[in-house]
Amino acid sequence: MLDVMRIQNMPRKPLVPRTRCSGTMTEAGVVSWVLSALRRLTMKWKPKFERLNAGRIKLPYGKNGREVWCNSCEECKIFFRTCDLEMDHIENLGGLQKLEDAGQWLIKALVESDGYQRLCHSCHQIKIKEERKK
Repeated sequence: MLDVMRIQNMPRKPLVPRTRCSGTMTEAGVVSWVLSALRRLTMKWKPKFERLNAGRIKLPYGKNGREVWCNSCEECKIFFRTCDLEMDHIENLGGLQKLEDAGQWLIKALVESDGYQRLCHSCHQIKIKEERKK
């Protein structure tokens, strides 16, 4: 009972004004929504798949030795199933801070096949951590 009373008496943070989308979204909410839509658009960018499928070969995989499409990680050079590789932008895209930056973000995101690299999950995580430190 005391915890409930303590929570009820805590001062509340001031609410961020909802000035966008007929008063239903905050500025940050709109930026997040736009970034999400832009990321979905880039998922089907053809040069990305050209780079992913370049040099792929069929290798036996699993207990039954069934052949599956494989490709190498460009960092550690180990072969993985193509579906287990992640396509990474060589140049960091960064986030989207305000709507005015959406055009520049999209230009950086829609690069040709030489702007991507195939990375396994662990190499991709290492690269992301290094970029976030900077």
